[in-house]
Amino acid sequence: MNTPKNDIYTSESTAAIVRKAYLKLLPVQILGIVVAAINSFIDSLITGKFLGTEALAAIGFFGPVATVIGISWVVTVGVQILCSQYVGSGNQEDAISIFSTGAVFLSIFSLIITAFTFLFRFPLAEFLGAKGDTITLLSAYIAGYAPGIIGQVLSGVLTAFLPFNNDTKRSYVGIATMIVSNIGMDLINVFVIHQGTFGMGLATSVS
Repeated sequence: MNTPKNDIYTSESTAAIVRKAYLKLLPVQILGIVVAAINSFIDSLITGKFLGTEALAAIGFFGPVATVIGISWVVTVGVQILCSQYVGSGNQEDAISIFSTGAVFLSIFSLIITAFTFLFRFPLAEFLGAKGDTITLLSAYIAGYAPGIIGQVLSGVLTAFLPFNNDTKRSYVGIATMIVSNIGMDLINVFVIHQGTFGMGLATSVS
């Protein structure tokens, strides 16, 4: 049975819309990954230079937890792809529904991670391999970092989905603001409030 020409046209048009929508999201996705790496590098540089190698080592132990938090990007990208398909087919209601479902799931996920890391920060520090004074330094960093996990996850979701609303500029402005504020608050912690690793974690949370 031959496929009607109208169906072929519709299929090709939908594919083009999906491709255009996803390509609009791709730069934001890539930039988000790059920014995470830049922020990590800046935190490590400032910590090592002004707080010492022990503080730097303590923060380094937090890497596996940061990787777990990064799983949220897998969900975000999956939801983006589904939303692109629904937008491409003109099904706005399903696009909104899948976005809402993803946002709720990631909110619950981030709240669980926040509660677990904050309440069990000392056992977690030991589990991650910290020893002696490094346990105290790492647990202090976790105490400052944990409250910002939900903001980190959901800001990633919003930044990634703003292009769907033709608001890519706001995504880039938000990312730039995050980098600048993170650097500024790291330096305020080092030179003004002197809160050590707790302040470094808090700077990341606030930014």
